[in-house]
Amino acid sequence: MLRAGFDDVVCIDREKRLIECLLERPGRCVPVQRLRCIAGPVSPISLRVTMSNLRRKLSDGIWIKALPQEGYLLERLPIAPDDREATQDASRVTLP
Repeated sequence: MLRAGFDDVVCIDREKRLIECLLERPGRCVPVQRLRCIAGPVSPISLRVTMSNLRRKLSDGIWIKALPQEGYLLERLPIAPDDREATQDASRVTLP
């Protein structure tokens, strides 16, 4: 389970393992093969669906970017100071 403000965001075990792997290398590509090993025996389509689900759970300013034929990376997008409060959503995960 991940924290989003004062609320918990429920992640399935596969999502948790994937986000932990991406957090180990923020801003750097994690190869698809590595992510598929971490996620368990999943098809490429299942991995894409899981990443899509994770994207919806992340707060604004945090993004999982797909790099075709390579892998995925977790990046933090800059948010203007005035927009920070407006973008807080209790259903999304905020990373430190």
